[in-house]
Formats: sequence, structure tokens, C-alpha cells
Amino acid sequence: MSSRSPASAKAKDRERKARERHPKQIGKTRRGLCLSRASRATKVPGILFAILSGMLTLLTYFPRLTIADNGTVRSRDPMGTVFNLTNGGVLPVFDVEQGCAVDITDENGRPRIRGLNVWMRPLGYLGPGDTKSLNCQHVASGFNSPTSMTVRIRYRPLFWFRKFTKAFPLEAEKKDDGSWVWKSE
Repeated sequence: MSSRSPASAKAKDRERKARERHPKQIGKTRRGLCLSRASRATKVPGILFAILSGMLTLLTYFPRLTIADNGTVRSRDPMGTVFNLTNGGVLPVFDVEQGCAVDITDENGRPRIRGLNVWMRPLGYLGPGDTKSLNCQHVASGFNSPTSMTVRIRYRPLFWFRKFTKAFPLEAEKKDDGSWVWKSE
């Protein structure tokens, strides 16, 4: 049998309940509730910030657009080179548009044509590993002087509503045989 009588168990139970109702204990439980609500209130913005940071990282680093020359149509004309746009990233890009801004100088280095900026037909969708040809060779032709060009590519990454613009500055150098080669600046 138990050494306690039911009356002593009831007395101990009343004593425990009295301690729980003590103002210090009530304050501790209220403080604990407030702290848990505050920690939840700070976790939600923290989680949203982490998701947004992850999306921006994906959008910044995963579309890897590059431009390379794909030979020449007219070797004696600097604008005879055909350029290819390649998406080396893991995410596709949408609504791709191309713009070519050409600066042509004469032999003395004075500007002949400055800021000739032409936006060409849209290229549309560019998947991972896809390559499309640019039409910058149609902007200007028939000159034989130093040239620089900036190819601007506007695109919208996957899961994003805003378009980004990436610029590729290029400069034409004349080789000894009279043909032109484009180098990135």
C-alpha cells in the first residue's frame, strides 16, 4: 500500500497548483508566449528573404549568354562578320532581342558614324545550350576603317517578369592580309 493518504495527496496537489498560479510563474508563461510569437514573426521575413536571395542568385548566375564570331560573309568589310549568341546556362531565356550599336571612325581616328544603334528582329526563346545567329552584319557595310560595336542583348529569364540587358563591347582589328577580326574589349 501507499504511505500517503488521499488527503495528503490532495494537499500536495493544491500546493503545486498554488505555485503554478504564483505571479512569477504566470509572467514566465506569458513571456514565453510573447517570445515564441516574436521568433515566428522574425522567421517569416527571414524565410522570404532567403527565397528571394536564392531566386536572384539563380537569375544572376545561371543565364550565361556569350557571343562568338561565326566566320565572315565579307572578309574585307568589318561588318561582314556573323556573330552567334549562345546560352551556356542551365536555365532558358525568353523574349530575346538584339541591338547593335556601331561606332565607325576614319583613318585619322575622327568619328565618322557615332552611336548607330539598331534593334533587330526578336530572337525569341533561347534554351540551355542553344545558339542563334545575330544580324549585326546588316547594320552598316562598305567601309574600311576602325570600328567598334556594342551588341546589346535583352532577355527575360525563366520565372521572372523583368527583362535584363547585357552588353558585349567588341572592336574590329585589321589583319595584315586586309581581313577584319573582332576582339572583345
